[in-house]
Amino acid sequence: MTTEFISDRFSTKMIRFSHSWRWVRPDFEADFRTIEAEKAWRPDAGHEMIWHTACKYVLKIALPSGRTVAYKRYTSMRLIPYLHYWSPTSREACNFARMEQLGLPMVRLLATGGIRKCFLPRRCFLITEFAEGFRNGGTFRPGRDFAHETALRDEFCRRNFALIARLHDIGWYHRGFTPMNELWRERAEPDAEGNRLDLRWIDVATCHWAWGSWLRQRIADDLAQFLQPLDLAPDQRAELFRTYLAATKVKRFTFEELSAAVEKALARRLARKKAK
Repeated sequence: MTTEFISDRFSTKMIRFSHSWRWVRPDFEADFRTIEAEKAWRPDAGHEMIWHTACKYVLKIALPSGRTVAYKRYTSMRLIPYLHYWSPTSREACNFARMEQLGLPMVRLLATGGIRKCFLPRRCFLITEFAEGFRNGGTFRPGRDFAHETALRDEFCRRNFALIARLHDIGWYHRGFTPMNELWRERAEPDAEGNRLDLRWIDVATCHWAWGSWLRQRIADDLAQFLQPLDLAPDQRAELFRTYLAATKVKRFTFEELSAAVEKALARRLARKKAK
C-alpha cells in the first residue's frame, strides 16, 4: 500500500509510518512516473553518480522532458530510530519546506517519500531540481579555480552569512553550513541591488531546532564550519560577523561575544583537522 499526494506544497501531515507514501509536485508528476516506470533511480541505470556511501547515493538524472534532477536514495534504514521517527529524507523535505518559507534560495524540492512495510522502514528518497550551471563555494578555497576571484568570494560569504541569520532567528541551526553546500552562479548582469551572484542551497538534512546556550553554541559552530575551508584573514572574518549581526532580528550576541565564540569554534575545528 502506498499513499500518494500530488500537491504544490509538501507538509509533515503527509508522512506515514505504517506504510509507504510519497509526495510529488503536480508539474513533476509526468517525469516522476517516467523515473518509476524506467527504474531510473537504480544505481546501475546509467545515470551519473554524484556521490554514494554504504547506505545512500545521489544520481544526476537527465529526463526525456529536458529536466535534470538530483535523486537521493537511502537503500537501507536502521530500525532504531526510524521505526517511529521521520526518515532522513522526510526530515530533509521538512527542512526544505521550512527554509523555502523563510525565503532562502533553495533548489526546488520536487518529490519525496518512504518505503515501509508494516511500520518497518526499508528505503526513502528525495528529488530536487539539479542546479545546472552552478558551482559550490569550495571553488573559492585557496588553490582552487576561483580563489583569485576575491570580489565574488566576498559577496558569496557576505550574502550567505546574512541568509543563515534567518534560520538562526527562528531557533534552528544548520550543521551542514559549508561552502560546499552553498552553490553560486555568476549573473550576466548584476541585479537591482548590485549582486553579481545567483545562490542556491542544497543538502539541509541536518538542520534542527535548539534553544538557549545550546543554540548559541550551534550558531557559532555553523559560522565556523563555513569559515574553516576559506582561510580568511581575521579582519575579513570580523566583517562577516558584523554582516551576520546586522541581518539578525533576534539579538543573541554582541559583536565581541559572537567573535569570541566563532573564533573558539574555528580553533577547535582547525586543531581537530591538524590532529588527523
